[in-house]
Amino acid sequence: MLAIFAAGLTNTSTGAISAKGGNGGSGGSASGANCGGGGGGGGGGGGLVYLVYQSLANGGTISANGGAAGALGAHNGTGSVDGSPGIAGTNGIVLKYNGQRHAFE
Repeated sequence: MLAIFAAGLTNTSTGAISAKGGNGGSGGSASGANCGGGGGGGGGGGGLVYLVYQSLANGGTISANGGAAGALGAHNGTGSVDGSPGIAGTNGIVLKYNGQRHAFE
């Protein structure tokens, strides 16, 4: 979770406020003859970004994206298959509360 409490919050065009999930690891490639590859790891879920402010100037990005899926592991030899890729993590939540207007935006 990332929480920011500020009277004035400025995020420039190159700025980023993020609670991104971690990427999944790659599956292991087979080293033995005629063995299948390992499955990739799943990406971590995005976190929670909680912003409370009176004014927000946002030219950049504010996100809570899930992590990327891990790559599949390669097979070795004939009669075997590659592992399956992992699954991407689910997105988290961005909550923005304007304390001056007493409203979520």
